[in-house]
Amino acid sequence: MPATRVPGPPARRPLHTRVLRWARPLAILVILGLAAATLARIVWPDPSVGHWRSSDGRHAYVQAYDRAMGLLPGPTLTRDIPTSLGSVRAYGWTSPSTGSGPPSSSCRA
Repeated sequence: MPATRVPGPPARRPLHTRVLRWARPLAILVILGLAAATLARIVWPDPSVGHWRSSDGRHAYVQAYDRAMGLLPGPTLTRDIPTSLGSVRAYGWTSPSTGSGPPSSSCRA
């Protein structure tokens, strides 16, 4: 009776073949991802602080802001507060009933 040959482990492919098997699809995915990210930044740019996308948008905002501020009594306190992004103007309103303390938490919406 002839000897039965027991198959051994399959022969390993050379390292460069194994690396190329995964490197090509990975490189394609990375390139496609970078292209998609670049295209997204072109199509939808990040808005900047203090940036208006159109002069019409800025004009509409300024009109609404001026209208809203016109409905309020004049502020009793105005402060310009420096921040890392620029200066912020803060307004305060006090009356004899509120004094100079913080606003009451008993206000209901």
